[in-house]
Amino acid sequence: MLLFLLIACQEPFAVDRHDLVGDRVAAIELHEEGTGLRPRLALFDGGKPWSDAPPSLSWAFVSAGDDTAARGDLDVVATGASPLLEPTDGRLVLAVDWASGEQRHVIDLDEAMAPPTVSDIVLSVVELDAAEAVDLSLETREAWPTTGADFVPAEGLALLEAPSESTVRWMATSGDFLELANDQTHWWPGSMVRDEDELESVEPGEAGTVTVVAAAVAEGVRFTAADVHVDLPGDGLFTPSGRWIPTDTAVVGGLVQGTLEADDGAPSGVRLVVIGAVDANTDPGTATLCAEPHAGPFDPNWLLDGTCLRNEVVGATVVVEAR
Repeated sequence: MLLFLLIACQEPFAVDRHDLVGDRVAAIELHEEGTGLRPRLALFDGGKPWSDAPPSLSWAFVSAGDDTAARGDLDVVATGASPLLEPTDGRLVLAVDWASGEQRHVIDLDEAMAPPTVSDIVLSVVELDAAEAVDLSLETREAWPTTGADFVPAEGLALLEAPSESTVRWMATSGDFLELANDQTHWWPGSMVRDEDELESVEPGEAGTVTVVAAAVAEGVRFTAADVHVDLPGDGLFTPSGRWIPTDTAVVGGLVQGTLEADDGAPSGVRLVVIGAVDANTDPGTATLCAEPHAGPFDPNWLLDGTCLRNEVVGATVVVEAR
């Protein structure tokens, strides 16, 4: 059984909840592990899903009626991005000390019910010029034709789907959303100005890669993240989790060994200098890569969840799986 909590929908935020800008804990998952709880976070440091110097993360339990958790002193029981927490009755508090200031998030454990499921994000392109799509009514948008694609033109429209039986909340590092169904949304790489159901203008997006987070919401929450290209990308690979790593040469697929280099323009802050294809018996080089243990091929989501820092992985030779 898994327990989950979405943070991105909680108030207050200085920006629209869709926009992953500034410093934010976008979501928290709580996984039951034995008698304890293991959190998984979605951390955005200055709008980036990676960090060289993460915030200080402190965890505490308080009584159910404690309304001082957001401002009072805490009896900290654990620190870090993914500690094993031994729960008590009441509420779980995460205190996050960013360079920009402290945030606190309160989790009512008795409300963290069994979560919904959510599948990986799927991208399609709407076969319609955004400048001509002036009618944004739900009935009209449901009829817009789409085709599967690997990228979205800077002046185009996208349909994003994260199949779920529950309502999906969408967030991204850039672009504008106009949700369509419980698990579908239209997404503009740039920005749009609209008057109710009428589109007035569209600004094209900038070429690059955008990180999108989809969180299925019911009694609990489950989230998934993926990278979406705006315009045709250069060489690189998608991992099985839907995250993108640029490479210095074309990669066909399978297991690839290479050295990670810093790249501020990459969605996870790193690129891969390819050494060559390897087989499943090759040491992935990830067991002691970060302060927290990992196994298997390198996954950029370790940077998103804060269990790896970028400066811990830069220079490392690792195996990455290309889907």
